[in-house]
Amino acid sequence: MNTIYKFILILSTSIFLIACGSGSAQNPEANSDIASNTTNNVTVPDTSTVTNTDTNTNTTVHEEEENTPDVPAQELTQVTKPVPLFIIGDSTVHNGMDRNGKRVGWGWGDVLNDFAKDRSKVTNYARSGTSSLTFATRAPRSNPKLKHWDKTKQGIKSADISKGAFLMIQFGGNDRASAIPLDPKIRTAPEKNIKIAKERGKTLPSGLTSFEDNLRRYIDFALAHNVTPVLVTSPSVRSLLYNTCDQDNPNYVGLKSCDARRAYWLNPAYSKYDNHPFRGQTLDYPQAMRDLQKKYVEEGKTVLLLDLTKASFEFYLKDAAPRKTSKEVNNYLKKYSYGDDVHTNKLGADKLAELIKKVACHTDKGLCLQFK
Repeated sequence: MNTIYKFILILSTSIFLIACGSGSAQNPEANSDIASNTTNNVTVPDTSTVTNTDTNTNTTVHEEEENTPDVPAQELTQVTKPVPLFIIGDSTVHNGMDRNGKRVGWGWGDVLNDFAKDRSKVTNYARSGTSSLTFATRAPRSNPKLKHWDKTKQGIKSADISKGAFLMIQFGGNDRASAIPLDPKIRTAPEKNIKIAKERGKTLPSGLTSFEDNLRRYIDFALAHNVTPVLVTSPSVRSLLYNTCDQDNPNYVGLKSCDARRAYWLNPAYSKYDNHPFRGQTLDYPQAMRDLQKKYVEEGKTVLLLDLTKASFEFYLKDAAPRKTSKEVNNYLKKYSYGDDVHTNKLGADKLAELIKKVACHTDKGLCLQFK
């Protein structure tokens, strides 16, 4: 009798093992953790055309990414055709000629029309050297009576926007309140940083305005004129890719905080600015822009956000050999024999414009329709 029980037990165990092995082989979900790998924050799905399973190699990642379908955009706007697309921003958006007529660089706004279905619909009003404040308070040398923002408003009002329009807004690079000296006629500070400075008992310069309040000027005008505001966070500063003070904290990724802190450490007059209200703080302008967009959305208003900071950081990290040279996509300053990690050359501007298109098509179908 015991022999029969032993035989039945062995037979049952064998059947169970065979069934488990067969189910695992036929069920693709059983290997889902193997079929999907993450490299540099990019999810890489399993493909039958790629045999290299080492996800840390650039060849494998790039080949698989090309086979990854785009994330479908949401229908946040009612735009169904190419409409006027206006752009305002700083030198990373428009970087034209110096006083001698020599081109000093390219911004993504200078080449975005090359990616548009109707290039005549794209108007770049961005001006180098402007902050979210000075774009509204300053005028070009060629026409000192017409301020940059006033000229933009004239352009918007004179365009056919009956079917809708978009206003891309990118500032932050020249807003940094960590500058020495802190000039409230040029610089702005995120509301969060102003609050922290006050809590620490720091003395703020008279007339200092917040980054968000200056952005609201452009957003509210657009909303009042049948134009969809599109906030674009500043492109990443390339030097941060090999500066671990920001990479170790995901809240700092792609931002300019390290450069701001280094400016204090290396400044010979450092000791004179111990009471600077923003010394040692991370001035997170891209994050302030993200938070502001969320507030508008919570109020039921259509304001779009393109996170160029994150997209450009990932591009530099994967594709642009950040630890070797910045000559590839950034300006190269022969006078100092080093790369300009902020401003792009023509190739770099094209790459950023391409990222703008890609992120736009993951954000809103109407905005995506503007691009070919």
